[in-house]
Amino acid sequence: MLSELPFNSLSDDKDFNSTSISGSLKQCPLGFVDIGARGGAHDVVFDIARYTSVLAFEPDQTEYDRLMLTEAVSKPWASFNLKALALGAARETANLHFLTEPNNNSLLAPNIIKF
Repeated sequence: MLSELPFNSLSDDKDFNSTSISGSLKQCPLGFVDIGARGGAHDVVFDIARYTSVLAFEPDQTEYDRLMLTEAVSKPWASFNLKALALGAARETANLHFLTEPNNNSLLAPNIIKF
């Protein structure tokens, strides 16, 4: 469950909070871009969520709507900005290919292998 994940373990550390790095991150949070934010921002920055501003993209409208309604998705971050967009090579309308495993949804067509 998302609310049980170890957010801010480094941000909450008293030794870390006494460093100049912590002070700098309080003034100017780390920027993190998550392309394909199904389930919320990537866990690689959970430990410093409070010092991280997230810009996330999730093109699956159903998942985008679910994320926007889930406070635990946006709460731990310095800021959390979610866009219902897919990123591609050009600014154009494109088809999003929905696959069996939602994490594999893509603007790229699946490579179907026939045996």
